[in-house]
Amino acid sequence: MFQNYLKIALRHIDRNRTYVIINVVGLGVAIACCMIAFVNWQTGKNADSFHENYERIFRVTANGVGHTQPTADVSAPLVIRAAEDLKEVAAGIRFHTQGTIVQNETSVFGEQLAFADANFLEVFTFKVISGDANALKDPSQILISEQKAKSYFGDESAIGKTLTLKPGQPNEKQLRIGAVLKNNSTYISSLEFDFLANISLLETAYNTSLQDWRTGLNASFLLLNNPNEQQKVAQALSQYLPIRNKEATWNQRKNFLLEPMDRLFLDGRNTNNNRLARAESPAFYWGMGLLALFILLTACLNFTNTTISFSNKRLKEMGVRKTMGSSRPQLMVQLLGESFFICVLSAVFAIILAEYLTPIYNSLWAFMDVSIKLNYFQNSGLVLFLVGTVLITTLLGGVYPAFYMSSFRPSHIFKGTTRFGGDNWLIRSLLGVQIALSLIAIIGSLTMADNADFQKSHNLGYNVEGIINVDLQGRDQYEKFRTIILENPNIEGVTASSSNLGFSEWDNFVGQPEDQRHASTHVVADNFLNVMNLRLVAGRTFDKNLSTDLTESVLVTQKFVEESNWDHTIGKKIKHRFPNEKNIIGVVEDFYASSFFRKPRAAVFHLSRPEWYSVMKVRVQPEQLATTKQYLEDQWKKHFPLVPFNSYYQDETLATAFTITENIALLYLFLAIVTVLLSATGLFSLVSLNVLKRSKEIAVRRVLGATAENILYSTNKYYLVIFAIGSIVGAVLANWAVHFFLEQIFEVTKGVSLLSIVISVLGLCTIGGLTIGSRLVGVLRTNPAETLKSE
Repeated sequence: MFQNYLKIALRHIDRNRTYVIINVVGLGVAIACCMIAFVNWQTGKNADSFHENYERIFRVTANGVGHTQPTADVSAPLVIRAAEDLKEVAAGIRFHTQGTIVQNETSVFGEQLAFADANFLEVFTFKVISGDANALKDPSQILISEQKAKSYFGDESAIGKTLTLKPGQPNEKQLRIGAVLKNNSTYISSLEFDFLANISLLETAYNTSLQDWRTGLNASFLLLNNPNEQQKVAQALSQYLPIRNKEATWNQRKNFLLEPMDRLFLDGRNTNNNRLARAESPAFYWGMGLLALFILLTACLNFTNTTISFSNKRLKEMGVRKTMGSSRPQLMVQLLGESFFICVLSAVFAIILAEYLTPIYNSLWAFMDVSIKLNYFQNSGLVLFLVGTVLITTLLGGVYPAFYMSSFRPSHIFKGTTRFGGDNWLIRSLLGVQIALSLIAIIGSLTMADNADFQKSHNLGYNVEGIINVDLQGRDQYEKFRTIILENPNIEGVTASSSNLGFSEWDNFVGQPEDQRHASTHVVADNFLNVMNLRLVAGRTFDKNLSTDLTESVLVTQKFVEESNWDHTIGKKIKHRFPNEKNIIGVVEDFYASSFFRKPRAAVFHLSRPEWYSVMKVRVQPEQLATTKQYLEDQWKKHFPLVPFNSYYQDETLATAFTITENIALLYLFLAIVTVLLSATGLFSLVSLNVLKRSKEIAVRRVLGATAENILYSTNKYYLVIFAIGSIVGAVLANWAVHFFLEQIFEVTKGVSLLSIVISVLGLCTIGGLTIGSRLVGVLRTNPAETLKSE
């Protein structure tokens, strides 16, 4: 019996090659997109899962008085005490990163060093490919990544080589490379580092007390004996609250929390002071899946519609087979088997296509270090997903035609009273859904492109172009380097700050912690507003000649004033960052510190001491950026040979936002093209079926003198209603869905414009009209006499 089914299926496919090609390509593209989206989702979901103790590792965070989110910088002694005192805890591990200068035999580099407890590699799974796995237990040794070893020493072995931390400084440290760690290119890790040293070096080289409960580290972890005791251990940690709060009276903690490893990467934005690697937005990992499901649903609808159209040719076959004794279940199995065979062919095509699409997809997100791989032999989840998609696609696309076709009576078929499909409510509904989905895709594409233009032209509140940032290490560097570079006529202004607008600023309480008010903190030089083109809307800016400005004065933004509900601001006193009250001397216009990922926050500017400066900001004309940056680097290396030159442009704060928006616009454009083509194909098939059923009627109308316009309307008036309903539903859904998707990534968007909706509706209706018209033109060119003879 199976052989007979297979023969019939192959004959049907051979006779209807156009039908097969349309569906194999359409479903293949959809399944390929779903595969890529699934692996993309897996990449985010499985972040950190390569650790053997993955399910037993928890990060400790704390809820503070006045904070709305937990914070990651818990006290340094906490997890060590917990490991000693609590029987449920197997180990406590601290992890901290610190920017520093590293010197090898020939050069100096600015690097981020990671410091961890000696048992770090016993808890976390990072593979040692050469050297001694116990090197971390020796404070005189350092571990280096495979990539950095290659960068520093080429093809030579890095083991035994010496690196100098903080060269030329009083607390300079020479460390011997004891091991090389393998780069992890398969999984995302929240713990990213190229250098790893014993945490005791923080005390000897960076004057950080690890016994002080006021010291906060980047991350602290507990390895539990039983992961189900998470809540019990979190409650047990409360015994350390009195010790910690007694030491740090200005920033009280309410309780401690344990965060499982599987939430670290995706939920990173929900934790204050999180210095670990994190997702820019969780929507990046699930949003692509929604787009892929759109394509798959459209392809399945197209599969159903084309199957219905081509199945009209098989009515007599169904009648003969029923007459010869075939039961309805047998016919349904036959028809579903044919659909399954087409879906299998589509899956094969999808596997081939995905190999070409995956590198293209990876290139879109190269700046985020996103690199997905389709490892079928190592990823059983992907194989199961592919099999499940084929089965679901078979059911979505083939059940209705199989159920309906097998229900006809042979006597009605042979009498010619049965004509299949085309005009019933379900078929019209399926076409309407396709139209709505296509409209959502088109509106999404136009909206994303529109938002990309909006972001590029939107006023950030300061002039982001023409600013070069140079990292500093204190007053002497700033004063000396500023004097040197101001001789260059291309340089229009130089300022400095302790924080770095757009790259790093601090969040501090306003008033008392229990007030639950916060404002971002900017500690800047006296001419900062002028060089950065931040506009003062009231009062005055800082005056370095007034000693009171350093200790008693602040500037606030309009958002701060708005949240305070003040009629008059100048002269008001506030507590912020420092325990003593300060006078507000000026109000600054609101600005976007971190592009459009966040709305303007309330902000406070403090005057910085020169010895606190950590970054210099140099303003030049935008066309002089590259040449000036090279000039700065040359002068820096000449005057500070033992300090690496590290610089970057201010508009890099916008680069991520621009790239994400433009890439999403490209994905939506791809979605729009595919869905429109599939919808047009399905529409063409249904119109063809409708014309075939009504060919005699059309011929008679033409003989009796009906015009082409009249025939076009009478034969396709149902499609006008379908397009109208589909357009209304699609426009409403698109306005909600696209707006929701944008807000998951950005807090500031232009939204969905009415113009985008109108253009999309008109464009889709035009495509539909051309599709219907092209089929009808062929009918109108046929001699009606020939049609009536054939009938």
